[in-house]
Amino acid sequence: MIFIFFIIFSFFILYTYNALVNRLCTKNEVPEEKQKLIYNYVNVSTVLLLLCTYYDFTHVS
Repeated sequence: MIFIFFIIFSFFILYTYNALVNRLCTKNEVPEEKQKLIYNYVNVSTVLLLLCTYYDFTHVS
């Protein structure tokens, strides 16, 4: 049950972060090459944080 909730929560978080990064890149007129690096960094960091959070939720004593 927690796995299904966490998957939905993760998609919501990733979508929100990507929308915010898109708005940031558009507002600051970031070049296309740098946008790819920014998206990769934000997505990898977010996925790592979500994995750590999932592990913390499922392995609490």
